[in-house]
Amino acid sequence: MTQIRESAIAALLTEALDAAANDAAGGPTQLVSVAIEMVGAANFGVINTAVSRKTRTLVFASAELVDDAGARVAAATSVHKIKEQAERHRRLPLRRDRL
Repeated sequence: MTQIRESAIAALLTEALDAAANDAAGGPTQLVSVAIEMVGAANFGVINTAVSRKTRTLVFASAELVDDAGARVAAATSVHKIKEQAERHRRLPLRRDRL
């Protein structure tokens, strides 16, 4: 049976982290950083996610891929910026006709 490539595992973990962060924030987030650790190889498995902390502007999430036997294959942690906060604080250009 063909094993999942490391790049595919990284993409799957990142997508899972994005979904968990968006769910926790109640809207869109932007990935700020991600760290991925590969422990082994897998044919199939399950990705479990958790949000460890949420602040007014950031979401901290983690994910792990476990194989069919329950062994950890890869783990990831991430930080996401809540987009509503970033857009709310964005400054608009000053227009002379409104002075």
